[in-house]
Amino acid sequence: MNDNIFDVFLNAELRTQENDVNVSNTHNVEHSNISSAHSIFKSEEKVEKVFEIDNKIPRFSLPLKSTTNTNTSAYELNSTMIVPIDKKKSFSSFVAGSSNNLAFASAQSIALQNNVSGNISSLYIYGDTGLGKTHLLHAIANKINEEDPTLVVIFLSAADFMNQFIEATMAGALSHFMTKYTKLVDVLLIDDIQGISGKEATQNIFFQIFESLHQNKKRVVFTSDKQPNEILGLPDRLKSRLKGGLVVDIIKPDFETKIMILKSYASQKDVFIPDSVIELMANAKTESIRELEGFINLLSYTSNLDGRVIDDSLAKKYLKLDSILDKVDTPESILKQVSIKMKLMTADIKSVKQTKDLSNARHIAIYLIRERCSDLTLKAIGEFFGGRTHSTVSTSIKKVERRLVNDAAFLVLVEEIEKKLL
Repeated sequence: MNDNIFDVFLNAELRTQENDVNVSNTHNVEHSNISSAHSIFKSEEKVEKVFEIDNKIPRFSLPLKSTTNTNTSAYELNSTMIVPIDKKKSFSSFVAGSSNNLAFASAQSIALQNNVSGNISSLYIYGDTGLGKTHLLHAIANKINEEDPTLVVIFLSAADFMNQFIEATMAGALSHFMTKYTKLVDVLLIDDIQGISGKEATQNIFFQIFESLHQNKKRVVFTSDKQPNEILGLPDRLKSRLKGGLVVDIIKPDFETKIMILKSYASQKDVFIPDSVIELMANAKTESIRELEGFINLLSYTSNLDGRVIDDSLAKKYLKLDSILDKVDTPESILKQVSIKMKLMTADIKSVKQTKDLSNARHIAIYLIRERCSDLTLKAIGEFFGGRTHSTVSTSIKKVERRLVNDAAFLVLVEEIEKKLL
């Protein structure tokens, strides 16, 4: 890329940086108590080398905001302190269940690989917000430090990586930035990698770093809310590289896993909560682990404040569980929401009519019913839609899955319908 084009991309990223930070700040709760702006485990000798490089980047008058919610630049922060990994977020404190077993096992595997030759050196974990992805990054860092404290582990968000790159470029210290990430790092952990979407200059430098780490068999772990193919504004070569390692998902926890999470967190907080209250909370219409933990915190606080024993009535009063108890999706309720959103009659969507709008709505409804009513077979879904065949239902689902990857407007439409079902 020539310098002029590079400057255009870099300036565009500078202009959009503040907007991106505002968006990324909505995810700060995932890093509660501990900032992931720049977390490093390393031997004393490598500490000095990393900070020697950081100190070559001068401080600027331009206040580049970081997701640490300060006006201190990323390099200024890194020059004066090391942000610790949250010791509490270990593998032993992570509640593994059917929804996250593969991600949990994969994270353990990459953390325990001292010599990754012949093993997977890249791990990509994706899933909705609040399901434990960042916890696993902390757990990986903790385990690596436990196994070999001499290794350099850098943990930061994609937004902070971009900030550091911009500051290094503006300071004319890009070579120092590259040395830090290609020569000194042993393990790189990046949270919310989708944050570099549309940032072409950042993507180019990141790709070079990724290639170098890959060639030198260094370990790299990413988290995201989407699969690589679903991240809009990401070049194919980067998507291909992200998919080149192990790609695993964390899905929403089922009832049994939510029970385990609630009991584990109550035990950590040393709070006694009856099984009936645990089940009430597990039945709530939420799959966010942070929200489940919030239930425990609120019950503990209100119980101490009122001097009351935690029971069903206390839980319903303070958690307002009556209004958020889990409601079961049905084909009828899903079809109704599709019809409302798309301003069509349910009878027409189920009919044999083949207008573009009706076919589109029908495909979406079939896809959502398959996703949210997992006990229904394709044959049963076909019968619900007027006796359509198994293959017709399967084709509809595949059409929607393809469009979700390639059509941003269509993805937004489906997500809006799903929100109405929550």
